[in-house]
Amino acid sequence: MKDKTIVLWGKGNIGKDTYKKYFMNQNVIMVDSSVIDVEYTNILGNEIAVFNPTILRANKHKYNVFVCMKKHREDVYKLLDINGYKKNVNYFSYRFLDKDIIDPEECLFGGKEIIVKEKKSGKKVVAFFGTCHMGVYKDSLKQMKSFTEKYIIIDLPLVNEVDLQEHKLIGEKWLWEECDCVFLNQIYAINQYKVPDTITIMKWAKNAQSFVISNAMFKGYFPQTNTRVKTSMLDYFTWGDININYMLKKGMGCEDIVSNICDVNFYKKEEVDSYFLKELRSLEKLEKNCDIQVTDIIAKNYKEYLYRSWSHPTKIMFKKIIDKICKMLDLREKYEIKFDLIYHEQIVYPSIIEKLDLDKNFYIGRKINPGNYDVQYDIEQYIKEYVKRRK
Repeated sequence: MKDKTIVLWGKGNIGKDTYKKYFMNQNVIMVDSSVIDVEYTNILGNEIAVFNPTILRANKHKYNVFVCMKKHREDVYKLLDINGYKKNVNYFSYRFLDKDIIDPEECLFGGKEIIVKEKKSGKKVVAFFGTCHMGVYKDSLKQMKSFTEKYIIIDLPLVNEVDLQEHKLIGEKWLWEECDCVFLNQIYAINQYKVPDTITIMKWAKNAQSFVISNAMFKGYFPQTNTRVKTSMLDYFTWGDININYMLKKGMGCEDIVSNICDVNFYKKEEVDSYFLKELRSLEKLEKNCDIQVTDIIAKNYKEYLYRSWSHPTKIMFKKIIDKICKMLDLREKYEIKFDLIYHEQIVYPSIIEKLDLDKNFYIGRKINPGNYDVQYDIEQYIKEYVKRRK
């Protein structure tokens, strides 16, 4: 790759992270189909030129291209093939650079031999089966030399990444049979992800040491939680609010709704305590067969900032869960949680903060991103935006 220009196809987070991790201060350009001519993006103080991909048609001997995206990779590969590039010669998946993983894309076409080759090097093969939480666990463990010296990760998609081509690998029995260690969330037989359940995966991974991690979903801070919002609100908001919905149905105006919800006496202490305890007991039952449980963490540390929403823990909570994983694997290294689930967030009502005596350093003035866009609302902005989009 020496003396060639590095091309990162994709100017999103994957492209930026690839630049920061592998190519800082090197001869790098980006390409992206959304760019008409040329624009510039700043990454850690470095101005990187971003061109339209047509720049790659000529002088292909000058470039090594790294495709930095999860979706639509196959379309990009076809375009590069048509223009005379060759896979793993002068164009690569961004995951080619990560020597601590087995690229599932390679497994998809190379099959079992890709894994067997890695096992011959003396490393144990580990896989993660679950939702977005697994991305946090995987990323954090990979930072530890004591982990990567022993294990290599099959970098499978999350179960909810159903539109990725390699998602079909999750249902391949042979892959799990080759694993030495697996981490699993609680995925049930009837699920929306079109994958086998946790029990089936454990049976397939008969040669592996298995660790079932609690799904760690907890509604105790969010009694307002409804099912997902109606379709017209999706992407802007993920979780509904039964109180706002009820007040809108009663014909209340936005300012009155804000005033009600922000009232520290909206929920009474008896209600809050009873609901919190009920949800804690419910979680305790759900995770009773898990190797790594979280009920004890919540009970002991509930005043800390543990949840962004009922489905997304904070870094503080993830750290406590990962510490349990490290103890089981006898890992003692320091690590930093860089992978953060800053989306699908919910407000914590002032009455909940007050009645549970939560740490106000975390909660007062907290800004949240309630959907899939990069926005930051305080509680009043959140309510007003919800009302606007709910009507």
